Amino acid sequence: MLIGTTIRNMLKKVGSSPIKGFTLLESLLTLGITLFLLMLLWMGVGEVYQSFEKTLFYLRFEHFYTESQTLAWARQESAQLYFQERCITGPEGKLQLPQGVELASHFQLDLNAKGNHTGLSRIVFRDLSSGKTVHYQARIGNGILQRTEE
Repeated sequence: MLIGTTIRNMLKKVGSSPIKGFTLLESLLTLGITLFLLMLLWMGVGEVYQSFEKTLFYLRFEHFYTESQTLAWARQESAQLYFQERCITGPEGKLQLPQGVELASHFQLDLNAKGNHTGLSRIVFRDLSSGKTVHYQARIGNGILQRTEE
């Protein structure tokens, strides 16, 4: 009996109260504010993602270079790295440049059988969004890359 009375009382209250909801203007205002906040969040995440992608590219490039040196030394034969417009091609594959990063010049880097490159050429990348330039110069004697940013 108690349960039946409670259910009847709840139905009376629900049936007698007017339905409340958003008006069209309130709905549009809520939708606009939500979209604005989502756009702010998306723009911030996009910038962080691009920064992370560029940092990851530089790490991958350093690994790609040292791997090419190791392969040239292990095979005891010379190898070439081709620095082209949107990619770097080596003995075992390609490395794509991310959006917003470009090479300062296009050239070929020759690695000798010891894994060192013979010239004193600098590898220069430009970050178009921040205006930074990243220089890689191989140390004389051991061929280890030294990175500087300007």
